[in-house]
Amino acid sequence: SLGQKKVNSGAKEDFTVENQKQTGNLLITKKDKNSEKRLKGFSFKIKDSKGKYIIIKNDSGKKQSKITGTIHVGSMETTDNKNEATEFITNDNGEIQIYQ
Repeated sequence: SLGQKKVNSGAKEDFTVENQKQTGNLLITKKDKNSEKRLKGFSFKIKDSKGKYIIIKNDSGKKQSKITGTIHVGSMETTDNKNEATEFITNDNGEIQIYQ
């Protein structure tokens, strides 16, 4: 909700609206290209739109070096260093689930 602001006739009023953070859940399924078989234990790292690697922190604020299967994200940060990034590893169903 943006709220309300009353503007009297002939008057000028400034109104600032702050951008709201967009969040969502992510499900990644890794499959073999030819057989469509889901791949267990496949690992990868994720980059953002600026090419920086993602570091996931859990609800307690602890950086997660490896995540297998499912995680609820407390927060994220980015890094240029691939070695600092969180490694995601698919579970027995070939999935990674990330909840915010």
